[in-house]
Amino acid sequence: SIRAVENSGTGMDTFKTFNISTAAAVVAAAGGVHMARHGARAITSVCGTVDMAESLGVAVECPADIVAKSIESAGLGLFNGMSPFIHPMALGRILSQIHFGSTLNIAASLANPALPSLGVRGVYAEEMIQPVTQVMKEIGYSRAIVLYGTIDGSEQGMDEASICGITHCASLQNGQVEPFAIDPGRLGIKADRPDALVPENDMTAETRRFVTLLDNRESGPRKDAVMLNAGLIFLVSGAVPKLEHGIEKAARLIETGRAFETLEKWVKYQNNDPEKGLNTLYRMAA
Repeated sequence: SIRAVENSGTGMDTFKTFNISTAAAVVAAAGGVHMARHGARAITSVCGTVDMAESLGVAVECPADIVAKSIESAGLGLFNGMSPFIHPMALGRILSQIHFGSTLNIAASLANPALPSLGVRGVYAEEMIQPVTQVMKEIGYSRAIVLYGTIDGSEQGMDEASICGITHCASLQNGQVEPFAIDPGRLGIKADRPDALVPENDMTAETRRFVTLLDNRESGPRKDAVMLNAGLIFLVSGAVPKLEHGIEKAARLIETGRAFETLEKWVKYQNNDPEKGLNTLYRMAA
């Protein structure tokens, strides 16, 4: 059986980045980690996980067995938390009415049908790190990293690992919870200004940029942010012993074209009409 890993954020964070977690998941899948993602459409941001997948050509309204096949064949699949195919009891319709951070956002981000035991989860406030880690421990995660990213000189923060300030984390392993912090300056990937991580206003433009990054045609803060977040997935999955090794591995996967190949596979396998999906992706890549 496949050991599924997931990465997600609760949303509701105060600084809205581009879809770092989706890009990091593609890179991790390219590195041999089976990513079972669970996400939603945007509620408070420009591009939610589901919106981005749809814009790339992935079928987001599909039965769970197609998603499972994609996880097996492409290394990556996305369960749409707002789809009646995945949650017939309307979790998404409830969440779409909530525009502030709440325990429901956390519960929803944990309601992954694949029941993964390994995960990286971003939360919307530093004080949520410990409670979310405890909940993950209680529901059966064997290894997890829960984090909140800060921005130097700002009260704002993100539900992703940050290249603009310290990321506060908790690590769950062997039933033990340990706090730790990530300093992007010590990793050589610190960005002075967070605006580089802001998404484009238009979904098509943002999707094109997303594809460009995974096709190794964009370097700089966006690429660094994806490498850092993918590095954490490699760390939690046991693929690397240190975060630095995970970041290096992520860089290689983007630079050798493996990340883009994995993106193609995801669009092909999580689809009712693979040809149409791939045409959408290639239009974005052109």
